[in-house]
Amino acid sequence: IAALSAMSAGGIDALKKEHQNWEEKKNINEGALRKTQQQMDALQAQRPQMDDQQTMEELTERLTGCEERRKAQLVVLGQLQREMKENEEKKKQFADAVAACEDSRKQAERWGKFNGEFGSADGTKFSRIAQSFILHHLLTHANRFLRQFSDRYELVCEPGSLAILVSDRFSRQSPQFVKVLSGGESFMVSLSLALALSQLNTHQAYVNILFIDEGFGTLDEECLNTVMDTLEHLHQMGGRQVGIISHVDALNERIHTQIQVSRIDPSRSKVCVCK
Repeated sequence: IAALSAMSAGGIDALKKEHQNWEEKKNINEGALRKTQQQMDALQAQRPQMDDQQTMEELTERLTGCEERRKAQLVVLGQLQREMKENEEKKKQFADAVAACEDSRKQAERWGKFNGEFGSADGTKFSRIAQSFILHHLLTHANRFLRQFSDRYELVCEPGSLAILVSDRFSRQSPQFVKVLSGGESFMVSLSLALALSQLNTHQAYVNILFIDEGFGTLDEECLNTVMDTLEHLHQMGGRQVGIISHVDALNERIHTQIQVSRIDPSRSKVCVCK
C-alpha cells in the first residue's frame, strides 16, 4: 500500500495502458479459441467413414494425424487459458492499485485540509487557534464581572484576530475598540479582565486581595466616583480586599482604612495606619 500510495500519476497511467493491452490480447485469444473450436468441429464432421476398401494401416495413419493436430490445438488452448488467467490476475492487481490510490487520495485530502487549518512551519496557526480559545474563555468570565458593574457593555473578540472589542447594548453600532470608552468605563473593563485572569487557574490559587497601583490621577471627578463605586461593589460582591496605591487626595474621603507613608528626612519615612 505504501508503494502504491507513492506511485505517481504516470505510473497509474502505465498500469491502465497495460490493462488495456491485456484486454486486447484477451479479445484476440478468445477469437482464436473460437476459430480453433470451429476447426475442431469441422474436422469432427469430416471424420472418415468406415469403408471396406480402406485398410487398417490407412485408418491408423489418419488417426495418428488427427491425434497430433488435436494435441497441437490443446497446446494452443492451454496457452490461451494461461494468458486469460494472467490477464485476470493483472485486472485484479490493477483494481487493487486503483482502490489503494483512491484511498491514499482521500487520506491526502483529509490531511491536506487539516494542514491547511492548523499546519505551519513555526506553529503560528495552531498557536493563534489556542490563543483564540483562551481569549474567548477569558472574555466569558470578564463579561460576567462586567455585567455586575454595568449592564451597558459587553466584551467581544474580533473574528479572525485576537483584538478585544466592546459592544454597546444601548446603541446599534458595531463593536468598537475599547479606546472609545471613557476613563471610568475603561477602568471597569480592565478590572473585569483582571478578575477574569485571576479565575483562569482557580483550581490552583484564588486571588482574594487586589492591589491597584496609581492610574487615578488621570480620571475626572465623575470617573473617579464611578471607579470607587465599582471597587466598593467588588468588595461587597465577592468579599475581596482591595488595596489602592495612590497620591490622589480626593480618595481620602472614600477610603476609611489607610496606610499612610510620610517622609521624616531624606533617609527615613514613617508608616501609620489610619482608620
